[in-house]
Amino acid sequence: MKKKIFIVDDDPTSLKAVEGVLTLHGYEVQASSHAQDIENKVRAFAPQLIVMDLMMPNVDGNQAVQRLQKNPVLNEIPVVFLTSLQTKDEERGLEVEINVDNRSYRTLTKPLDAKALVAAIRELTA
Repeated sequence: MKKKIFIVDDDPTSLKAVEGVLTLHGYEVQASSHAQDIENKVRAFAPQLIVMDLMMPNVDGNQAVQRLQKNPVLNEIPVVFLTSLQTKDEERGLEVEINVDNRSYRTLTKPLDAKALVAAIRELTA
């Protein structure tokens, strides 16, 4: 059975790139360009992992994960954060990691390194 990965990124180019890499590696993928109703989308798709951009309008990656953390059914799903602003976003990612199991979260920088992304996913879903 294919592992399911949910992707959230407001940049269409990045979204398609991540989706392409994961599909190529045999994952079942569902993608969204925003995180406004992430709880409903994640609950409906039931992914084993979420790949999420940190910097998004309206609801950013940190806010989305904080929403998921409040739901006992969804708070165990590991997340790989993607960011194009390494230092600033890694600091923001650490704000989330303070309240969760650090093994369940990774932060990768853009541009996308496909090998690093797949390695992080394999590690977090093993």
